[in-house]
Amino acid sequence: MTRLPLSLLSSLRHSSTCLLLLSGTAMIHQANGEEWSRFRGPNGTGISDATTIPFNISKDVIDWSIKVKGIGHSSPVVFGDKIFLTSVVHDDSERFVLCYSTTGKKLWEYKTKFTAHALHKFNTFASSTPAVDAERVYVSWTTGDRHEVLALTHDGQMAWSKDLGFFAEEHGSSSSPVVYEKTLLVGNDHAAQDGGYLAGLDVATGDEKWKIQRHAIKASFSTPTIYKPENGPVQAIFSSNPVALTAVEVETGNVAWEYAGDFRKDIRTVGSPVIANGIVFASAGSGGSGKACVAIRPNGKDGKPEVAWELDRALPYVPTPIATKEHLFLLGDNGTMSCINATTGESIWKERVTGETYSSPVCIDGRIYCISRRGEMAIVAASPTFTKIAEYNFESPIHATPAVSGDRLYVRTEGRLISIGKHSSENGQEGADAN
Repeated sequence: MTRLPLSLLSSLRHSSTCLLLLSGTAMIHQANGEEWSRFRGPNGTGISDATTIPFNISKDVIDWSIKVKGIGHSSPVVFGDKIFLTSVVHDDSERFVLCYSTTGKKLWEYKTKFTAHALHKFNTFASSTPAVDAERVYVSWTTGDRHEVLALTHDGQMAWSKDLGFFAEEHGSSSSPVVYEKTLLVGNDHAAQDGGYLAGLDVATGDEKWKIQRHAIKASFSTPTIYKPENGPVQAIFSSNPVALTAVEVETGNVAWEYAGDFRKDIRTVGSPVIANGIVFASAGSGGSGKACVAIRPNGKDGKPEVAWELDRALPYVPTPIATKEHLFLLGDNGTMSCINATTGESIWKERVTGETYSSPVCIDGRIYCISRRGEMAIVAASPTFTKIAEYNFESPIHATPAVSGDRLYVRTEGRLISIGKHSSENGQEGADAN
């Protein structure tokens, strides 16, 4: 195993490769340093500027590891000193929203019954990641043939719940909600005849602010991202099939633009759209691999979206990419990562970094953390030069994407929640035994 020299790590920390997302015409909505408040953190980028999280993972840098009731593929989210996630006990048809302190103490659980429906063998009834703001934690999930959204206070009390209507999909659901200011963004693209809808809900009440009828071919498991043009209202970008990208004005629900793409009828979107150097990228696939993608400039000639470049191989299906200012790092479901030029689509390198994966990578201080379905973590440099930094095996299945908050990395395995942050002498500080 090759470890990255500390001198190179230092230079990476100041490299433009480590800078977050957009140039020129767009910006992202950032959370503060203590918040990882939605799937993949600030605007779904999966990027953290934390500088003290270890890159050589061992038991010496594990703060705590606690057993979580049931199972689930939802990722943890963090707000202040609280961690939220969802879980399910399938045999009892019980589902939970769980809250822990960042010290590993369980604070509360919210329990509800659900009605089972068709589900992919690798999915669960707790696969959608919550979203959280200063007032409430929001959960979107399906039960029977219905799509539900609920909001809980930070102490676990029901604030409101809403039935979003009919839902039909042979593989279940997992699209996660997103909060932008006073609007909760929810995608409900599914395989029914009417194809579902997109909705913006009032975060305080759950009332519909707007609703857009859809005509989807396949359910979308993708989570929206926020886009801020140089001129004009903030937009939420959804990816689905057959309309590959839809940009909706967050406040009004007006469709700002759409790009159809050429997604086949037999593929679906699971990984979420990302933005790099002003280019919006999304992919779709089936059968464990990406089959098609779109890479478009929202404001091309005549102000209409236009194709920036095309790519027909080495595409992700489930994992969402890491997008820096200059590069896209695409982690395929088979564990192979590709680094490409975000502006031109030119391939820079392609290497196998881990085993088969459903977890999306996160980037911390210029290092990309990738985790396989079997729990194998590989850490590589977010660089145009491929370098594997370190490896670690959690020895437990992992489908969830890690969360980063403050100086801690939170990893959810099939049955546990783990906090990583203590520093061994190799990482610059004294280590301690794991709890």
